[in-house]
Amino acid sequence: MRIIDATKNEHLNRQMADILFDGFSDTGTEAWSTMEECTETLNDSLKKTKISRIALDDSDEVLAWTIGEEVYTGHTWELELLVVRRESKLKGLGRKMLEDFEEE
Repeated sequence: MRIIDATKNEHLNRQMADILFDGFSDTGTEAWSTMEECTETLNDSLKKTKISRIALDDSDEVLAWTIGEEVYTGHTWELELLVVRRESKLKGLGRKMLEDFEEE
């Protein structure tokens, strides 16, 4: 498993939108309830003002995704999103993504 910056990549971006949609589908929230909303969040996350990081397995399948945004000039960032693929939950991946976000 490796964690990298998210970039425009059709294959990876589709997976990112899919895990976001699936990750919130059974929470009762209205956020990210359509693929259109998920794609909009994806596109927004790739702006230069954001941190967008993904965890990939050895087959380049997206396992998790974090998004953050600078809230004050300097090194203060807000974590906006952390989502882990359903099949990858409860394996410490969320913790690893948070640690990676803090290092960025």
